[in-house]
Amino acid sequence: MAKVLKVKPRAIADPDWNTYMGLMYMFFDLEVTYGIHVDEIDGELCLRLDRSRKDYVELFDMLLKWNEARKNGQADFDSSVAYEEWKLHYPPSIR
Repeated sequence: MAKVLKVKPRAIADPDWNTYMGLMYMFFDLEVTYGIHVDEIDGELCLRLDRSRKDYVELFDMLLKWNEARKNGQADFDSSVAYEEWKLHYPPSIR
């Protein structure tokens, strides 16, 4: 099939996210699906959200909460355990 489409087989296979190549194809998919793209800020590579997309605010809020939980989890061992718990129980239940 890849030969017919004139693409590499990895481009049409389910990515194995446990490899760097699979991770790259996941990034490509995130770009198409969610508008997340690679960019550069002050010489550092980063992933950015496309502000023009209608789901920007929702995804931004989710990533903001993740970033806050991650920063809080770096404080000490108890915080890192709480961060792991946060990831295991994401998304938080609606109360």
